[in-house]
Amino acid sequence: MTAAYEAARLGHTVTLFEKEETTGGQLRFACKSPFKGAYGEWGLWLTAQANKIGVRILTGTEVTDRLIEEGDLEAAILATGGEKIIPAVPGIDLPMVCDAWQILGGEVAPKGPAIVMGGGLIGMETADFLAQRGSERENASFFLTPR
Repeated sequence: MTAAYEAARLGHTVTLFEKEETTGGQLRFACKSPFKGAYGEWGLWLTAQANKIGVRILTGTEVTDRLIEEGDLEAAILATGGEKIIPAVPGIDLPMVCDAWQILGGEVAPKGPAIVMGGGLIGMETADFLAQRGSERENASFFLTPR
């Protein structure tokens, strides 16, 4: 978003293609954790600034080779976003196992005790999110492991 804004500010005609239905990338997940709402506000602000300066934003549009080839582009900036890290551990494919993006994005809503594997920032934020949204603190067992 910032690259699109800056290119437009420098006088380029800019179209930003977003595969998802809304802009924000991982900010959409980061803002869901307790005390992290500012990330969502920042994402909305970035989008508003890009719109204000004239960036054309097309959501729900995946960039393809054909789109690039037929686009008569001066340049293309490819920002692919983050990738999920799925550890190769026994049981990872069981039906009750989900990832942080599924929880923070609202796709999955676990109730009751939970185990959070992964001690990075996303693991801690997901544990906080779960505790705040129904996993009772005294009953939940959040297990955080370092990478």
